[in-house]
Amino acid sequence: PDVTGVQTCALPISQDLDVDIEYVHEHEPLGTAAPMRLIDRLTDTFLAMNGDVLTDLDYEEMVRRHREQGNLLTIATHERVIKIDYGVLSVESSGRLRGFQEKPQISSTVSMGIYVLEPEALNYIPDAGHFDLPELVQALLDDDQPVGTYRHDGLWFDIGRQEDYATAASAWLEHEHRPRRRRSVLRVTAAGFSATCAPAAGCDPHRRGSHASRSSPDRRRPLG
Repeated sequence: PDVTGVQTCALPISQDLDVDIEYVHEHEPLGTAAPMRLIDRLTDTFLAMNGDVLTDLDYEEMVRRHREQGNLLTIATHERVIKIDYGVLSVESSGRLRGFQEKPQISSTVSMGIYVLEPEALNYIPDAGHFDLPELVQALLDDDQPVGTYRHDGLWFDIGRQEDYATAASAWLEHEHRPRRRRSVLRVTAAGFSATCAPAAGCDPHRRGSHASRSSPDRRRPLG
């Protein structure tokens, strides 16, 4: 796939922060989990995430919680309210009405598309073919492996959705003009690796990358 635009976006980030960014190219679509087979040196706790996520999630704290719980995989979650624009009826098979709700709101716990994984989780990815992260999660659950969640109540936008993108643009500007807590920054992922991204770096947060992000903290010692 053509990732030139994503590489152009990430290049100023690597220069400003003095970090190395590696790119792994798929020769065919492999899904959201199978591409991790192509990444070398995933021998310690690492992050994987969608490329269209904008959030102020505390990754350090999420990794800490993941390790404390002894999980093979931890999913970042958010409470998403779904608004229904119609009156919802509860109707029996006979046609008799039993209930009526005017434009209800449904709150659900949803995946943020951000994961912390142990290298052992990669053993559940098939050697070849297409494989998605939900399939990996299900494979771990089927084998009774520990899969946990980490709830985030702060900012989270799926900027692949038009309504989220418009809201995120305003939230980004507001966030940039208020005091930040320690190591709390908005992050956008691109080309498979997480990166701190600011408009001044020439990065377009609407570009969509693949999913894999990498971190290599020492699992034997606590973070921070």
